[in-house]
Amino acid sequence: MQQTEQAQGTQAPRNRLLPNRITLDEIAEAIDGCERTARSLMDRLGVPYVRVKNIRLYDRDVVRAAILAREVNRQPRRPGRPRRAA
Repeated sequence: MQQTEQAQGTQAPRNRLLPNRITLDEIAEAIDGCERTARSLMDRLGVPYVRVKNIRLYDRDVVRAAILAREVNRQPRRPGRPRRAA
């Protein structure tokens, strides 16, 4: 009986102190990439994070807003001047 009670007791929310924070692994899973891709994207977008025990924790709402803002504002490249013949 104690084992089932202990198992149920450990299924509490994973992060009670910072409930709306996600890690790079969770971001990578959401964007179908690896951790390195997620870290590069977050650095490029300038998303703020909190570091706890050498793990970056990002605010879920800020990450979503930054990714959606990037997608909306992306414009196709316009053609430039043609290259000169050498």
